[in-house]
Amino acid sequence: MRLNNSLHVALVGRCALPVVLLAVPLSGRAQAPAAPPGNAPPEQEGLSEKILRDPFWPVGYTPATPEDEQEREQEQQKAADEEVKQRVPWPNLKLKGITRTAEGKHLAILEGTGLVEEGDTVTRRVGNIIFVWKINEISEKGVSYTKLDARIAGQTDE
Repeated sequence: MRLNNSLHVALVGRCALPVVLLAVPLSGRAQAPAAPPGNAPPEQEGLSEKILRDPFWPVGYTPATPEDEQEREQEQQKAADEEVKQRVPWPNLKLKGITRTAEGKHLAILEGTGLVEEGDTVTRRVGNIIFVWKINEISEKGVSYTKLDARIAGQTDE
C-alpha cells in the first residue's frame, strides 16, 4: 500500500507542475477586486463610454462612434429628402379666387387651404409626401410662391 501511495504522489507531483505552469500564462494578469460604486479608479471612470477592442478586428481598425452613426443617418436622410424633392412632381396650388381687404391688402383663396396672405406658408399632403410652399406675393394678377420643402410624412427636422 505504501508503494502505491508514493507512486501516486510522484505522478501527481509531476503532472501538477506542468498544469500549474500552463495555467499561469493563460490567466493573464491578476484582476484587482472591484471597487464599490462611486469609488471607481480614474482609469475606469470612462470605461462605459470607451469602446473596447474586439480581438478579431483588423489591425488599425476603429469602429464608428454612436455620434458618427447618427451623423451618417442624418446625411442619408437628407440625401433621401433631396431625391424626393427632385423625383416627385410638385402639385399645383389651385387658386379659387382673390379678394381685397378694406386696407387694400390682397388675400388669396386656395383650394384645400382657404384664405392665405403674403408671407404665409402652405402645407399640403399628397400620398405620403408633404409639400410646403411660401406665399411671396398676391396681386390682382395672381399668386407667386416659392417651393420650400418636400419630405416623406413622419420625418421631422431636428
